[in-house]
Amino acid sequence: MAIKNIDKKINIWEGVYKSYKHAPTTGLGFKGKIWKNKSFTNITHFLKLAEKKKIIPEFVFYRESLLPFLATLTHKDKKIIKIIDFGGNLGQEFISIQHSTNIKSKDIQYYIIENKDICEMGNKLFKYNKRIKFLSELPKTVSGIDIIHVGSALQYVENWRKMLKEFVRLKPSYILFTDLQAGDIPTYVTVQNYYDSKIPVWFFNISDIIKEFDGFNYKLVFKSTFRGSFFGKERDRPQLNLPQKFRLKNSCNLLFIKK
Repeated sequence: MAIKNIDKKINIWEGVYKSYKHAPTTGLGFKGKIWKNKSFTNITHFLKLAEKKKIIPEFVFYRESLLPFLATLTHKDKKIIKIIDFGGNLGQEFISIQHSTNIKSKDIQYYIIENKDICEMGNKLFKYNKRIKFLSELPKTVSGIDIIHVGSALQYVENWRKMLKEFVRLKPSYILFTDLQAGDIPTYVTVQNYYDSKIPVWFFNISDIIKEFDGFNYKLVFKSTFRGSFFGKERDRPQLNLPQKFRLKNSCNLLFIKK
């Protein structure tokens, strides 16, 4: 009952728009202090749990296990595995790989693409670890990328088609999307309410994503449902305030490989 009451008062997403420029935007969003403080709190918690060094890590749940699993399979034929984590925040997935797989620290090179503030925090936090680097844009000179991981991030890129081209330019063996807001809905922009900010965000028709990759000579080889958590509970996306044809029950995970 409490969750229903919250839903009536707070809409996570509001409105349906054709593009970012049509969506009302306010506040600093992911460049503000609230996001930075939450990011630092979360990574600090991750690091404390990782120090316990349990056989089954407490912080790697099924929703966060796809990248470590793919990294394990990819690493078996390589000495060093190179991963780009687009929108990887302060390195939660990097820590997950270190504690849920047998990949040694020296056998991984990990690049996180984030906004400048997060990069500054991350490079300070991991200043003694040469295996992880935080960058504000995709690297132009790095070759031999094995995996590009895009976790809950493509929807925040205004020109997402151009970004997909940039991913493909690096010729990764795998492109993995987790928590991608895509399904049997029209592609549209809505506004995400985040504290005192309103952030434009895409929801995708899944066929639009697949067609783009077909043109890049990449094929879809794996797909699954990603069950999100809202208002403290794993549940369907609360979008009853939007017209039915635009509602997305769950997001998805997609894995593309070169044809």
